[in-house]
Amino acid sequence: MLINENARAIANKTIIEKADIDTGYMILGYPTIGNNNLKEAYALTIAGKIFAVGQNSVLYKILKEDENLILDAGAGNYELKDRGLFYVETIFAPENYEKVLQKVKTELNNFKNKSIEEKQVNMVKNSIKRQYEYANESVNGISGMIGYDVAVGNGLKDYCNYISIIESITPEFVN
Repeated sequence: MLINENARAIANKTIIEKADIDTGYMILGYPTIGNNNLKEAYALTIAGKIFAVGQNSVLYKILKEDENLILDAGAGNYELKDRGLFYVETIFAPENYEKVLQKVKTELNNFKNKSIEEKQVNMVKNSIKRQYEYANESVNGISGMIGYDVAVGNGLKDYCNYISIIESITPEFVN
């Protein structure tokens, strides 16, 4: 993963909070590059979706379908100004916490060492483009995207170039 050089100074931190509920929720975060490297940041977003978003994702197939350890999973990359955050989140029965934690870390490590297929990348790119087009159907959606790009991105050009950058990402680049 593309880790921001400044991010290496961040110490590992674990926070566990318990409550009287029947569902466990875990999120793992890893510092990455920021919006100064949009293509790389978007490639991490694509990798996150392939890894843990939807029923076709790697994590869902292994931890939900094969081992029935989780209820749901997700992953992605927050593109922030100076650094980003790649995250993996899961919902599970609390008694499975240790198993889920170890499995997620193992599968993430396996995923980093596997080649991503063109079909997987194209499916995610199509999904991203549909979400972008849907958001552009409302003033609220457009203003939200432009506001985000102005506040934490590189300005209006990020909004204008979003689809062309997504289109330029190949499986080799994601790998």
